[in-house]
Amino acid sequence: MRLKAVFNVIYLGVIAGFIYGVIASIIHIHSHLYLSQKMYRLTFYSFVSHLNKGVLYGLLLSAVLLILSIMGSFFFKGILIFLFEFKISKKKMLMPLFRKFLFILIIAWALYVFLRSILTSVEFSFILKGFLAEIGGILLYLFVSKIKFAQVKSVLAVFSEGFRRKIAIAFIAFAAVCNILSLGQNLVVVPDHPNVLLILADTLRADHLGCYGYHRQTSPNIDKFADECLLFEKAFSPSPWTKTTVGSILTSLYPHEHSAFRWADELSNVNLTLTEIFRNKNFKTFSIQASHIVTSRYGFHQGFQVYKEMMNDLAENLTEEFLTWLNRNKKKSFFAYLHFMDTHYPFRVPEDYTRAFAREGQSQLNLYEMVSQDIRLLTEMGMPQSDKDHIVNLYDDSILYFDIHFGRIIDALRASQVLDKTVVILLSDHGEEFWRHGSFGHGHTLYNELLHVPLLIRYPSILPAKKFPYPVQLIDLYPTILSLTRVESDHEISGKDLLPAILNNREPKRVIYFEGLLHGGEKRGVYKDGWKLIQNTAERYNRISFDSLGELTQFKYPELEKEYELYDIRKDFNEAYDLSNRRTDIFTETKRLLQVFKRDNLLLQEEKQRQLSEKLKDFKSLGYIK
Repeated sequence: MRLKAVFNVIYLGVIAGFIYGVIASIIHIHSHLYLSQKMYRLTFYSFVSHLNKGVLYGLLLSAVLLILSIMGSFFFKGILIFLFEFKISKKKMLMPLFRKFLFILIIAWALYVFLRSILTSVEFSFILKGFLAEIGGILLYLFVSKIKFAQVKSVLAVFSEGFRRKIAIAFIAFAAVCNILSLGQNLVVVPDHPNVLLILADTLRADHLGCYGYHRQTSPNIDKFADECLLFEKAFSPSPWTKTTVGSILTSLYPHEHSAFRWADELSNVNLTLTEIFRNKNFKTFSIQASHIVTSRYGFHQGFQVYKEMMNDLAENLTEEFLTWLNRNKKKSFFAYLHFMDTHYPFRVPEDYTRAFAREGQSQLNLYEMVSQDIRLLTEMGMPQSDKDHIVNLYDDSILYFDIHFGRIIDALRASQVLDKTVVILLSDHGEEFWRHGSFGHGHTLYNELLHVPLLIRYPSILPAKKFPYPVQLIDLYPTILSLTRVESDHEISGKDLLPAILNNREPKRVIYFEGLLHGGEKRGVYKDGWKLIQNTAERYNRISFDSLGELTQFKYPELEKEYELYDIRKDFNEAYDLSNRRTDIFTETKRLLQVFKRDNLLLQEEKQRQLSEKLKDFKSLGYIK
């Protein structure tokens, strides 16, 4: 193969890749509404990133074609030469070949649009554009069927070798300039704001930590950290399971507002995440997480330069990855999010880890061979108290294991002299029910053992080290972090900045809402002035709730007997006494508040939901089902 032909293929690859990168960047920027939300630097970074990917893909495509051509020349000498010189031994063979290729492309596109429309959630605009593209392809097919080869040759002649070379060089030069400008932005624009580090321990109950009054020594490092922190005594999650809560933390929207509401849903592109705001301010953005349901597949990577997924990996390995990254970036402003899964069922710790609470021979249960539904079924059958105690002991051991590596992170920040320059936040997404209301697990109720979560914030230059006794919610983190870091944002959110209330030591006057749909029927809740109302609607949604588990669903997730439950949280935090029939005045008022809770995104059409079967493997990996 001649060198000239090789360069021709490279030129074509660069041109095709450049065009692809530009189109992909336009689609990405438009779908995320970056320009309308004034995310100009993020728009530029997104454009450069997609441009680089496009050019790289084009070069890879060129390499593949060259390799195939070389391989083909050994067996079919001369067959692929028309790819490089736009000619074939018999000119009359080119048009039939082109028509066949176009016909196959039309059929393939039609199948793609049809299958994607059926199997996935797509907007009507996608179907419309697909239909218009199909019509255009058919018209082109009919048009070229009547064109003579001489006309095709004259058109190709315009796209000569010299022209291809000049266009490719121009595109490469343009990409190089964009990368130089991007590099310049990263070097010159240094954010004058503190770092942010979010550390989330999945399923960590507040009342199993020493700093929240637990009788066991499960969290010595966290307790030491709490002495330097603002500790929120009554922080509530907006939902009893992970995807909805993390979506709310990153967007400051309630679950039905950010759209990642059910198991198969994705975090909407149009919601500006906290990460995207900090990336637009030129922060380094990094995440390492071990959960199967807050992955890039579900849209949680938005704004992160690095979004590393280490599914169900241990805290030791996640910590090592973060400390390695921190060592390279400790002199730069960063926003980092760490999501640990050690305290999530089945409460994994290393085999060589010496357990402090779970005694050998206490139980015959092997949680690594069971899913959480098995525990629920065993509960219905009458699980011995010794088995229940063993499970709680394993949970406490997993907290102690996580605590060790949390301490390593804090020590590393201190040793790097960035601890006091960083807003460090420790929190959880939800808790775990250990039979307080007769069952086990999470995602099925709105009681406080699932919604009450630890929330500790350390930033001594502004925040006092004390306990904040008033109710707050995790959607308030977003605006509070922006306030602490002096980062401005004026787009619409549902959370409230807690900093004024914290500094003035007063209760934030607001209504707190909860909602969730993972197991069984949908639940809604409202909290105001110490009163909490829960509504058990029993509403289910085919293919997107877990009725697909079959006949066992009613036993694994039975509907609660009462539609409404009312609790005085100030006197009955564990929700043992339902007052809905005794305090009718409070019941009427809280019910009215619950009815005005906007849920315009909740009742999405069933056909717009993704097939649950495609993602059940993620659900299995978390130990929910076999």
